[in-house]
Amino acid sequence: MDELSARFTGGDAALSGGVRAAWREDPGVLSGHALTPAEAGTWRDLAEYVERARAAATAGEPAGR
Repeated sequence: MDELSARFTGGDAALSGGVRAAWREDPGVLSGHALTPAEAGTWRDLAEYVERARAAATAGEPAGR
């Protein structure tokens, strides 16, 4: 996922961080349609999981910890 993101952002860490923040703050805007609170929560949960996996990979740990 990070490699794909880098292709779109040119590796700009600030831009990538902004997109990740937007998924957490208002995923409906990025998806292009209004989301129910449950749908928005699902996207936020996914964004949180990806952040934990990214942090674990950076630390050399399994993502589930």
